[in-house]
Amino acid sequence: MASLAPSHLTVKPSAKAAIIAKAYRSALRNLGRGQVKLHASGTKAEIPLPIEVAKVLGSMLTALGDGRSVSISAEGGELTSVEAAKRLGVSRPFIIAQIEAGRLPCRMVGSHRRIKIDDLEAFRIRMERSDKAMQELADQAQQLRMGY
Repeated sequence: MASLAPSHLTVKPSAKAAIIAKAYRSALRNLGRGQVKLHASGTKAEIPLPIEVAKVLGSMLTALGDGRSVSISAEGGELTSVEAAKRLGVSRPFIIAQIEAGRLPCRMVGSHRRIKIDDLEAFRIRMERSDKAMQELADQAQQLRMGY
């Protein structure tokens, strides 16, 4: 299943797609430093892929092969609050609360919020760091038998 929004694509693989992705991923790994080319079946056309594109493709195939969804976003793209919430695995009201608290920037388009993908990624990283720090404090408290 794929959903396309301006400058954003999310793909959740079927079981069959995951199996195929694993096969392609394996083939890409075995290429080593050789050039990667796309070949259209039934034609003589071959399209060389720059190494950067092959690396992105390899990362996508790894995730798809593991059965995980893959999102591709163009730099500078924007998401709605619903899309941002889905991407972080949180609720839309949580996203709105973060915007209203000034922790997540957005711009208004009429009455609709638009969140830059780069801003959402920075926010995600801050959330992960905060979660990690809280877990470290909880672990220390348990080691010191503080009753937490």
